[in-house]
Amino acid sequence: MTTPKTLLPQFSITENILEPINEEFSYKHENENESEPVYCYAIVDCGHFDACFYKMFIKNPKITCYPLLADTPYSKSSEAGPLLVKIEPDREENQDIIKEILFAQEEKPSVLWFWSKVHFLFLKKYLKELLFAENQDGKKYFLRFYDPRCFINMLEIFKADNNIDLYLQKIECWAYYLDGQYHYINKDS
Repeated sequence: MTTPKTLLPQFSITENILEPINEEFSYKHENENESEPVYCYAIVDCGHFDACFYKMFIKNPKITCYPLLADTPYSKSSEAGPLLVKIEPDREENQDIIKEILFAQEEKPSVLWFWSKVHFLFLKKYLKELLFAENQDGKKYFLRFYDPRCFINMLEIFKADNNIDLYLQKIECWAYYLDGQYHYINKDS
């Protein structure tokens, strides 16, 4: 396998955020060590690729991933939807899948990166909820917030909603690759 042109986006954290979002996220104990790990994640839009691309993630027991359309009315479309992937660059067995993600983002605008102290199990539920919106008239919409071309506009909409913004504060930084370079958005931007 050749090396992709791009490298993983880089992020380092300089502060600790410890307050829980709600009871569901308050699994931390008050006496725990304050230096929590910051996890790197990617949401990959598998709709740009064939079913084999999706299966490469799902069938690999060494990859922590979750199709965000699972357990929704659209679960049959999971292989063409967004896939949450925990990125573990220090694990040798994950290097090939990381390269595949980097190749994918070079080929199509298909990857949204982010860093969070929130554990994978809690994060997947929250991100799934962001996919579905409802306007004042009760009309439902599917939001492709994970699409780098839509992300900036969606982020502004999300920040305007106090309930959603509370969750967004748990994302330390977002990154996406567009027009040949990484763009970063910190949580306080």
